[in-house]
Amino acid sequence: MAWVLGEYSYLITVEEGDEQGGHQPQEGIAEQLCAMVRERKFKDPATQGCIVTALLKLSAQSGTVPAVVADCIEHFSCSRNADLQQRCLEFQALVQCGEIMGSCLPMDARLGLIHSSLYNFHLKCVLLLLI
Repeated sequence: MAWVLGEYSYLITVEEGDEQGGHQPQEGIAEQLCAMVRERKFKDPATQGCIVTALLKLSAQSGTVPAVVADCIEHFSCSRNADLQQRCLEFQALVQCGEIMGSCLPMDARLGLIHSSLYNFHLKCVLLLLI
């Protein structure tokens, strides 16, 4: 699920009348993923790493790193889990080289074949599972 959100959440569109609390959909997704990685205990520690990678993709797609994401990455950059720590340190390094981040983590152009309204419906269903 984290992979799908990291790869394709940029395709979510806000319809008129939808309340997003002043946020773009990706910011809300990033906030929920940060809360998830901080608060939940996962059977497989690699799950946290997958969520961090999704946060990296979201940040690369938006061109900014929201404060909540920066705080989350900073927190886990000292993790005892070597994989999680490495992902966070690489995230921080890529942020320092912002122009490289977008080219290293491009949006998936292949998804242009999928009808966007159907895809938005599926992504919204995934987001509901996060709540």
